Amino acid sequence: MTKEFHLETQNTEIQPNYREKILSIINDTEERVRVVDLERDQAMSKEVHTKKNIDARKEIIEFEKVRKDVCEAFGVPMDEEHVFIYMPETINGAAVLQRAFRAFYVLIDALKKESFYGEGRIDHNTLLRNLASMASKAEETEIQLADIYNGIDTDPPRYIIFKGFVSKTEEGFRDLSQNSRKVLETPVFDAQGRKIETPSNWFITGHNIKSSSAEPSK
Repeated sequence: MTKEFHLETQNTEIQPNYREKILSIINDTEERVRVVDLERDQAMSKEVHTKKNIDARKEIIEFEKVRKDVCEAFGVPMDEEHVFIYMPETINGAAVLQRAFRAFYVLIDALKKESFYGEGRIDHNTLLRNLASMASKAEETEIQLADIYNGIDTDPPRYIIFKGFVSKTEEGFRDLSQNSRKVLETPVFDAQGRKIETPSNWFITGHNIKSSSAEPSK
């Protein structure tokens, strides 16, 4: 029996469509890789790289709801073996200068059917390095970043990646201009070529999947 990704918790209520659609895309055996611009972080809007003094300790709880939502959307177990949260060094627990927008990264081993989640006010590459370390422990063999980069553009991909940003409020990213949002966002399309709408408090800025149907223009 083929192993597939499933939501972390089963609920008697109908799950939101965006979760079902994303997991359906991941489970699609006919996926073809989409070329990813790995240097895209360098071209991001200046707004996203703005720094603020933030108490990172409080955010472990404050972002719990959206973190759980993203993990469920990508089939990531909510445990220490699969979830990494970046915590900057602090002096006596004081707030420290960090990236204004909180990033997330999802790494999926398509062969092992195992997924990992990273989150924090740090660059996406730092999150990916930590997820590679977690994947190495799970597989009991060292996985280098080069292995992941090589594995995302095979056909089908060995590794599936998603990166984006999360907000703790339902209002979403009020401090991010619409122009920057349009530049940053890289949505996922379903099998019918329709954009999968995620909630207002998280969005995807990069991924390496493409459905077997033709991808529509944005």
